[in-house]
Amino acid sequence: MSELILLLLTQKKENRKKIKRMQEVQKKEVDKLKKELSAQNKKNEKEQIDQLKKKQKQEMKELSKQNKEEQKIRMSLEHEQQITELKLNIFNHRQQNQKKELKELQKQHEEKLNQFKQKLLEENKRNEKEKLDELQKTHEQDMKELKQKVMSQDEDSQKEELEEIQKRHDKEMNELKEKLLIPEEQSCFIA
Repeated sequence: MSELILLLLTQKKENRKKIKRMQEVQKKEVDKLKKELSAQNKKNEKEQIDQLKKKQKQEMKELSKQNKEEQKIRMSLEHEQQITELKLNIFNHRQQNQKKELKELQKQHEEKLNQFKQKLLEENKRNEKEKLDELQKTHEQDMKELKQKVMSQDEDSQKEELEEIQKRHDKEMNELKEKLLIPEEQSCFIA
């Protein structure tokens, strides 16, 4: 936009120079014509001078009209630029307000999410503890039954079965304990 204004101003200067040059050339032509016509009829001389003046006047009028149009375009461009700047300011102001609202909503969402994670962790802990207690009870029951069984069975077979149950129980207990020991990692995974 500024380039167009600069171009218009440059054209205006060029037009002024053209007008000045034309005036000088025409003045020279008039002087030359006057000298050439000095020996001729004064009436013809006046007509030719009048025609030349008329031509000069018309050219001056056209150049003046062109300058006015250029000035009008420049003014219009300046007004458009002012309107564009105002629209941009309004848009920036709205964006700032939207950013504030978005931050507030984000903060509220994060708070709710953290509360939900905390509840979920507590519930998971409770569930895992219940499972662990249940497993412990089952194991105790199995051991009781096995001990009773052992009383009536061969010592070697009883020992193997006891070891097998003990291994299975240890494995299950370890898996559950691992789950209970890493609630923080679970929370990170949920997030």
